[in-house]
Amino acid sequence: MSALRKIYATLDLNRKTWNIERIEAIQGDIDSLMIAVQIVENGKQKNLIDYKPTFAVVLPGTVNYVIDDLHFSNEKMNEGYFEYTFVKEAFSVPGVYDT
Repeated sequence: MSALRKIYATLDLNRKTWNIERIEAIQGDIDSLMIAVQIVENGKQKNLIDYKPTFAVVLPGTVNYVIDDLHFSNEKMNEGYFEYTFVKEAFSVPGVYDT
C-alpha cells in the first residue's frame, strides 16, 4: 500500500539549500505520509549507493527520539533519490517538530 500523501524535497549539498514544503501530520498517523528526497550536488544528482539513509527525530517537549532505517525505498540511491514513509511513532507526541 502506498502513502496517501507524498511530500517532495530537494537538498543541494554544496549550496546547503533545502527545498521542502511544510510537513503537517496527525498524531498517530499510520503509513499515510511519505517524503520523496532528491539529493544533488551543485544541481547534479549525487550517487548515494554507499550510504544508508536513516530517519531520526527528537519528539517535542521530551528527551525521547525515534530512529528508523527500515521504511525507505532506496532502489534509486544511485540517482540520489529515496523515499521514506513516516512511522506512527514519529508523530506520537503533539507539537511542533524542528529538524
